[in-house]
Amino acid sequence: MHAARALLLAVLACAALAADPPAVGPLTEQLAASDVQKRRDAALHLAEAGPAAKAALPALIKALEDADKQVRTNSLGAIAALGRDAAEAIPALLAGLTGGPAKGRPREREQVVFRSAHALSRIGTPAVPPLIQALAAEDPSLRSGAARALGGMGPSAVDAVPALISNLGHADAGVRQETVDALAAVGPGAAAKLLEALTGAEPLQRAGAASALGGTGAKEAGAALMVHLSHESDVKVRAAMLVSAARLGDNPAQLGPLLVEALKSEDDTLNRAAIDALVTTRPVHPVAVPLLTALLQDPDVKRSSRAAVVLGGIGREATSAAPDLVAVIAKQEQPTPAYLDALAQLGEPAIAAVLASIGSLPPEAITGGHWSVACLQSFGSGAVSALTAALSHPERAPRIAAVRALGRLGKDAASSEAALLKALSDPEPHLRGQALAALGAVTAAPKLLLPRVEAALKDSAAPVRAGAFQLVPMLEHHGRALMPAVIAGLQDSDEQVRQAALQAVGPGAEEAAPILIERLANEASRTVVIEALMRLGPAAAPATPKFVELLPSATKELQLTLLKAFGQIGATAHDALPALTTAVSDLDKDVRAAALAALAAVERDATKKLPVLAAAVEDPESTVRTVAMSWLGALGEPAAGAAPSLVKRLNVESDRGVALEALRKVKVRDVPSLIAMLKVSDGNIRVLACERLATLGPEAREALPHLQAVLQGAGERVRVQAQQTIDKINAQP
Repeated sequence: MHAARALLLAVLACAALAADPPAVGPLTEQLAASDVQKRRDAALHLAEAGPAAKAALPALIKALEDADKQVRTNSLGAIAALGRDAAEAIPALLAGLTGGPAKGRPREREQVVFRSAHALSRIGTPAVPPLIQALAAEDPSLRSGAARALGGMGPSAVDAVPALISNLGHADAGVRQETVDALAAVGPGAAAKLLEALTGAEPLQRAGAASALGGTGAKEAGAALMVHLSHESDVKVRAAMLVSAARLGDNPAQLGPLLVEALKSEDDTLNRAAIDALVTTRPVHPVAVPLLTALLQDPDVKRSSRAAVVLGGIGREATSAAPDLVAVIAKQEQPTPAYLDALAQLGEPAIAAVLASIGSLPPEAITGGHWSVACLQSFGSGAVSALTAALSHPERAPRIAAVRALGRLGKDAASSEAALLKALSDPEPHLRGQALAALGAVTAAPKLLLPRVEAALKDSAAPVRAGAFQLVPMLEHHGRALMPAVIAGLQDSDEQVRQAALQAVGPGAEEAAPILIERLANEASRTVVIEALMRLGPAAAPATPKFVELLPSATKELQLTLLKAFGQIGATAHDALPALTTAVSDLDKDVRAAALAALAAVERDATKKLPVLAAAVEDPESTVRTVAMSWLGALGEPAAGAAPSLVKRLNVESDRGVALEALRKVKVRDVPSLIAMLKVSDGNIRVLACERLATLGPEAREALPHLQAVLQGAGERVRVQAQQTIDKINAQP
């Protein structure tokens, strides 16, 4: 807010310094012109004239009541440019502090108040007495506006300090804030009276006085605030005193412990004040960081996490706290975001603390869910260089944590590619496997990965083979050459490898179907096996009987997977048609939609699936209707008979887009349906109807009256298309 004010003040001041002010007399007369633009221009040019426009002041004051907002605004600028010479305008400007003619329009009112206050500030000392009187007005708007004007005068408004202080306890929050800002702007000259106000009976007044003191810059007030803090019991007043004492920067050795103590409070206001002061007051940091580090061990999680938040906010000056933060995180089952964020904000030096804390752990302990991986990932892309260097750490666990974190960072860790390739030769098998996964995550080129994956599939260590299989799907078409190894991997001696090989099954592994069908007996991995068979497409047809057997008793999630698999297998799953026909009538909308899509993909005979799809267009659930309409569109012209059903859906906003696209594809020729489309208000639908009618020629004559009606009320694009259609129909015998 203060920055915005300063900018506007600068603009207004520039207007007052115009080098060649125009003639004031004619401009004064122009202020009364009937043409609003002339009045606007006159007021603007008078503002540019600055003090030379003094003779126009009466006219400018009158113009403050002009019906036009811009005239009023320009006139306020002209009065402000007169400075002290505009004292005659004080009463009118005081009225402007309540919003003037703009009372009912918040944004405009705010501008009027601001500009009026600025003009009063420019008038200066002559305006102080009436502004002091305004500080006692019944209208809170007038009080806050007067405080704003006095604040704009800065130290020259020192005589108003007692009257301003009397408003620190006002019931209106806006009045209190403007008063605090004004007293702070007066500067050190207000400090003595503000210190007296710290002993007042009203907490709001004490809090306001404390806040204002922080803005005065009166360094000597810092010590006094510390004294008052020792016996102040109101938490809101204490919060204000702490923030101001921190701003004044006096005695950090005494202030630091007080701020940390306030951080322990259960009061949110005091907590926020302490956090703000601790983070922003650099002289306090050397004192506060050890105290905050100790507070991390507090059994009260709220206190401990607040300490973490502050340490993170302090940043690199608090890196000494990194080992303690790491120790707290290591004890948590799931790292709390407050601690992770704090550690990340400490920057790269904290990475060493994380790595050091896990150096003695066995490699298998560093799983993807280990806290150290989450910590290292939280440092983000800025830590890639340090994490890359950690791939050469002498201990195994830190190397694995680093490679997992690089994988989590994905493309942001692309610069680590060379180091990850080198890590494929690491003696630790867990690391070799994770290095492969990380290479895939950083999107190394498939051609680069292929020979590494091929070699890793022959590795004696199961984690490495599993990691290699996980990369196969990322190799795109290059991975097809590895499908024999994938089929062999399905029968690997290690379960982790077998599961990874399942995920790698794809085109080229058609011979794996019997092995996969056999594994359907394992309920725990059934979904993954079905998904693998699904990727084989038609080659998975032998699994159809088993899929049909599983469908009725399966959970909804498994049913949806099975139905999707039927769709991927396609026409070779024709034995599933009876089961699919039953599922199309299921009570669950998602099952009905999936069954409908599967039936449409499996049924070869369009004449058999068309009635089912057409009926589904009337389904009460939009998900089912969308599937039906999309498939009708995919069938193209053979589905033209479903046009009447599709046209009905054009009147439903959620269906309109899909129905229209389907009607385009089926190339509807049904004239009644096309006439119905002409009656829909959507221009795209009408244009399509016109285009289709035009192709029918004389067959579409019954549509002519409807096309004529379209000419009367449609947009230009539709009218042009309708006229062209009429011409084509009439042009043919």
